[in-house]
Amino acid sequence: MSVCLDVYGLRIRIDGDWGEVIEAARLDYAWFETPDNEKRVDVEVRVDRDKVDLDQFSELPVAFVTPRYAVFSDGERTVVDYQGVVSAVIEAAEDRVLVRGQLEEVAHEAVYYFLLGRIGSYLDELGLTRVHALGLSGEDGGVLVLLPSSGGKSSLAVQGVMGGEARLYSEDSPLIDRAGRLHAFPLRIAVGARTAAQLPERPTRSLPNPATGHKLAIEVASFANRIESNPVPLRHIVLGVRSLSRNATLVERPRRAAAFPLLVHGVVGSGLYQGLGYAHQRGASEVIAKLQVAASRARSCAVGLRGARVWQLTLASDAAASWQALRPLLEGPRFARRSS
Repeated sequence: MSVCLDVYGLRIRIDGDWGEVIEAARLDYAWFETPDNEKRVDVEVRVDRDKVDLDQFSELPVAFVTPRYAVFSDGERTVVDYQGVVSAVIEAAEDRVLVRGQLEEVAHEAVYYFLLGRIGSYLDELGLTRVHALGLSGEDGGVLVLLPSSGGKSSLAVQGVMGGEARLYSEDSPLIDRAGRLHAFPLRIAVGARTAAQLPERPTRSLPNPATGHKLAIEVASFANRIESNPVPLRHIVLGVRSLSRNATLVERPRRAAAFPLLVHGVVGSGLYQGLGYAHQRGASEVIAKLQVAASRARSCAVGLRGARVWQLTLASDAAASWQALRPLLEGPRFARRSS
C-alpha cells in the first residue's frame, strides 16, 4: 500500500506492508493527499508489521527518555524505541524513516507524530507558523480562537463548521505567514465521547493521544467542503476562557492582552507537539537551539496581532451557547458596525 501527500510543496510517500497503519495516516492527512504520479519524493515513510529488532543499534548513545519512548542518536541516525513494541529509525537528513512493530495504535502514533514534526520544521522554513488555535474564516478575514488542549476548540469547530455556519482553516493548528495571513492546515478533528454522541453520524475511528487518552476522529471527508483554501488577513484574536456558566460572553480586550497567549500558542507552540516532533528527529538540544525559528514565528504573530482586534470569549458549559457568542465575529462589517 502506498499513499502520497503534498504539504505546501513537501512531497511525502508512506508505504509498506502494514495497511491498517498506512490507511490511518492517510485519513489523518487526507486534505493533503495527492496522486502518486511524480518521481520526486522528499520524505519516505516505511511502515512494516514485524518484530522489533534493536540489537543492531546497541552502540547508539541515549539522547533522552520520556514515559512513552526513549530516543537514541549518534547524529547520523536516530532510533525511537516505544517500549520495545514499536521502533522508528530516522535518518539524519530526516528524509527517510522506518517504523516497525506489532502494536497498531503505537505504530500509528509514531507515524503521525513523526510527520507532524517533519512537516512543522518544513513549514517553519517557508515562514508559515503553526498556531495552537481554532482557525476560522469570516466575512472580513480570519479568526483565531486561542484555547489550551482540551479547552473546547473541537466543540466550537463541530458547532460552526459541521453546522455549516463557518469555514475552517484548522481545528487545532492554522498557519500564519509573515504578512499576518491565515492558511489552511486541516487534519482530522479529534473529539471526546460527549461531542461525538451529539453528531448525526457518530465517528468510530479511535485516536490514541499520549496527553488526553483516546478520542474519536471526525474524518476530513465529512467537512472538506467547509475548508477555506484561500489565505486571508487575521482580523480577530479570541482568548478563550472556560467557565461553568450557562451563558457565554464576548468582550473586547486591548491588543496587548493577546501578546503573551500568542507567544505561548504560536512562538512556543504549546500543545502542538512541535517539540515532540523535533525531538523525534534530532534530539532535545535542537529544540533549544531553534532561536531563528522562534524569531520568525514571533514576527509572523506580531504582524498578525497588529491588524487584529482582540476579544475574550468566556465559554458556557453548553457548546452551542459558546458558538452563538463567537458567531458574530464571522459577520465582518455588520458586527463591526454594531460593536463600534
